[in-house]
Amino acid sequence: MHALEHELGRVKRAQQGPAPGSEPRTRLAELGAEIAELRELVERLRGELEQTRHLAERALAAARAERPPGAAGPVPAEEAVSPPVPAASADERSVPADPGSRYEQAYRLYRAGDHARAIARFEELLSDHPTSDLADNALFWLGESHYKLGDRELAAVTFDRVAREYPDGNKVPDALYRQGIALMEIGERKGERAAYDAAAAEVFRRIVSEHPDSDRVDETRRKLEELELR
Repeated sequence: MHALEHELGRVKRAQQGPAPGSEPRTRLAELGAEIAELRELVERLRGELEQTRHLAERALAAARAERPPGAAGPVPAEEAVSPPVPAASADERSVPADPGSRYEQAYRLYRAGDHARAIARFEELLSDHPTSDLADNALFWLGESHYKLGDRELAAVTFDRVAREYPDGNKVPDALYRQGIALMEIGERKGERAAYDAAAAEVFRRIVSEHPDSDRVDETRRKLEELELR
């Protein structure tokens, strides 16, 4: 979030001037506060989910321990407590140990349109293997999964994390581009295009200046031209 808040701060300072500009500056400040609140919400929800999973594992282990020795078959449904995630298919119930296989499993879910379960798998991978070579890719597709589910705010926050947490990763230009798109769409939805477009433009300019050899540069320039005409 620091990177996005920094960009918003730059936009705010750039727009400082006479009294007529006070309203856009106020909205930029509010936008920074909203994003900070989103980050806190994400962290709290992540903690609640981890706690729920922990309790579910303990309950399931206790149910199994209480079964008579040699009892066959699965634990009865009334004894088992499952985490609040969609039911997985048989080949997805066991999570692979190595990050490569886990990444492929999560990405298959994303490609299949099962974005809710893909989010859970990508988050587990990032929690267990935050320094993996695939971590930046996993975080990028986590952002895309949130985007596919219509959560533009959380998608923008997640794309910002790619650039902030993995600045040398190959997904940074893509993440910045998608962050800019998400910000533009948030502004459209809220009816506050000026502030959000300004923030998106700052993100797009980072691609051009910091990643001039990226495949995203040409379409980024087109987006900047589009913003200038809006």
